[in-house]
Amino acid sequence: MTSSINLKKLVSVGSALLLALGGSIGTVTPASAAAALTSGPITTSVNGVATATPAVWATQPTNLVVRWMLCGSSLNSGNSMSLTFYEAGCQPLFSAQTSGAYATGTSLDTNGTFYVYSSGTYAAAVFGGSNLLYVETGDNGFANAHTLSLLSNGGGGGGGGSTYTNTSPASYSIANNVATANDGTWSGGTPTRYWILCNNPHNAPSASIHMDCFPLALTQNGSDERGTSVNLATTVWMGFSGTRTQVNFADKYFGLYVQNGSSQYITATSAGPAGAAVAPRVLSPEQAKNQIKPLPVIVQPLVAALPALSKPLVDAGGKVDLKAGDFTGLVSASISGKALDLTVGATGSLTITVPNGKAGTTADLLLNFKSGTVILQDAIKYVAPVVVAQVPVRPVSIKAGAKKLSATAADEIRHAAFANLKNNSIECVAYAASAATADAAKATAQQACDLAVKSNPDLVNTSVVVVIDKIKAATQGVGIRVYKQ
Repeated sequence: MTSSINLKKLVSVGSALLLALGGSIGTVTPASAAAALTSGPITTSVNGVATATPAVWATQPTNLVVRWMLCGSSLNSGNSMSLTFYEAGCQPLFSAQTSGAYATGTSLDTNGTFYVYSSGTYAAAVFGGSNLLYVETGDNGFANAHTLSLLSNGGGGGGGGSTYTNTSPASYSIANNVATANDGTWSGGTPTRYWILCNNPHNAPSASIHMDCFPLALTQNGSDERGTSVNLATTVWMGFSGTRTQVNFADKYFGLYVQNGSSQYITATSAGPAGAAVAPRVLSPEQAKNQIKPLPVIVQPLVAALPALSKPLVDAGGKVDLKAGDFTGLVSASISGKALDLTVGATGSLTITVPNGKAGTTADLLLNFKSGTVILQDAIKYVAPVVVAQVPVRPVSIKAGAKKLSATAADEIRHAAFANLKNNSIECVAYAASAATADAAKATAQQACDLAVKSNPDLVNTSVVVVIDKIKAATQGVGIRVYKQ
């Protein structure tokens, strides 16, 4: 008998939204063989000074360099990032308000002044509530340490301060789901407290924040919770502003972080109160997978593909490649009753061609296996394509027709390439003084696009267009549009 399994909850909370961005989904394979990493770098922080123990390479990458990055979210150590200095949610730190003055070396003092580049200007970096990342990268290899969580208000023109002695440890008590803080006794200064949640238990106090601990907030977009007491029976969020996740207290470990100048004290953690009232959670794909175990036998081979099904598909449709998961035994597939062209690889990978649809709508994906039928409800989400002509143009300081990119122009191009790490497409505009010089201007613009794609392999050069503009051709001969399609 053929069974029919409706995976509505699995797909909706597990982010099984299929899609390609104007084409197929797949992994980008580096052109050269990856360098061999023996052990990744390790970072520690004492009194606001971050120190890195470099990675150990069995085969070191060519042109190896170091970068310190400021990130909005926590990253694990390893070598799973793309082969660039930049990771999603991270910005390079600069030691001066000048192009190329990257923060390098094996130590960085967040009590000093550093900068991030944004919208054409260098702004003072704010370390409080951020994550610090150390990266080593080269032409064919890279490694990064775990991010350091920075709860203090160091950086960005000041911070840190004097070191004070904690003569009586900070502590807290919980009664009727209300936690009350005791900041302890200090030799001086004015302590600042943060209520924190950790992913793992920490049974002993610490003098520096743990990498798996993050500020607690009562709302998704509100301030970090710093009051003398906090009501644990309310809806609670974990993480830094802009990247918080709603969590269940019973799944986390609760503690108190106290900072005084450059001194820190973190209490031992306790398991979250099981009786705290928690609103329904928005689950990640991994959490969704765990929530519904054990899965039906027919579904289990497909689970690995679900995390990749998270991007919308333009309304023109397109080809979708799913490398993860095992679709062996798939006989046919359809969307809204329309049969799809499909190919199942020798290893169980799946390629399907999705028909066009109406932007703003969704469609179910029906998979017919030899052993039964699986329905992925709302698996396809159609969106309207980007109107490229409406994407702002970033100017590049170069004369139209120039055969070589200056250092200043090259740096402006690289900044444009990483303006938004969610972007995946680039168009270059060639400003020509006249129709007679259009080909030379276009060649200059093509150089700019080639450099941008080389710097950020996630970008695809969609086109180079020519615009007759004598004024811009003299000093800003190239414009760059970078966008997500």
